[in-house]
Amino acid sequence: MDVQLILKELHEVGVLEGHMQEFKPLTGGTSSEVIAVMDGAKPRYVIKQNDPVIVEAEAEFLHTYSQISCLPKMAL
Repeated sequence: MDVQLILKELHEVGVLEGHMQEFKPLTGGTSSEVIAVMDGAKPRYVIKQNDPVIVEAEAEFLHTYSQISCLPKMAL
């Protein structure tokens, strides 16, 4: 995952604020790569990269159950 390129693109489209340049790789997943975008010392967003078919299924799940407050919200 080219994290710097992803962060740059997210800044350009207005998803991330300019000060959010730091990230922290997260571990424990299976086939995906996951990073936390930091807002100072606190994680603000999570970026996940995986096979498009898997991401589509996960996005559909999150959209279907978006009313459940403990599930993550998608920014895009």
